[in-house]
Amino acid sequence: MEINKVIVAGKLQKEFEYDHTAYGERFYKNVILTRRKSGIYDEVPILITEKLVNAKEDYQNASALIYGDLRSYNLLDTKGKHLIVKAFVKELCLSEKDIQENEVIITGYIGKKPVYRETPKGKFITDIFLIVPRTEKRTSCIPCICWGDTAHCASMLGVGSKLRVYGRIQSRQYVKKIPDENMKVMTTYEVSIRKMEAINENSNS
Repeated sequence: MEINKVIVAGKLQKEFEYDHTAYGERFYKNVILTRRKSGIYDEVPILITEKLVNAKEDYQNASALIYGDLRSYNLLDTKGKHLIVKAFVKELCLSEKDIQENEVIITGYIGKKPVYRETPKGKFITDIFLIVPRTEKRTSCIPCICWGDTAHCASMLGVGSKLRVYGRIQSRQYVKKIPDENMKVMTTYEVSIRKMEAINENSNS
């Protein structure tokens, strides 16, 4: 069974902003700030239909719990193509309590050769791009990162291997040199994998 499930809870960082219109339906974007057990915060970008939210209301700093799936989009601008990863909201719940949650379960196929590398702090990680089906004709490309023993196992997997991964959405900042501009701080979003399972295509998993 294919699974793409996201549960995120935290604080909405701003009012909902218009993003785009598709088939006559308006969609809005926002960011949920969610706290890890370590105290570090992750920013989770979300996309929501006008059917679930009143964009005229002020939601800034509201505690929210969302259920949905993880999707990616290609954004083309004057500086090239960018992969945008967002949680697509299917259900939004507002709460007066300070709820913190960040859970992702996705099933997909490895889209390119995993990259095994060592960080400046001496930790070994593996970068994976997971191709996750959305419909019969559309897919999302979700960047994922593995750590430690899981990273070593993931590095030996081939393109096309089917996986189910469990983890959280992680936001990470890095500095990038922009042509004809100064260095710019960028934010990337990926799934930090806690556990993964290889899936046999011949099984009913």
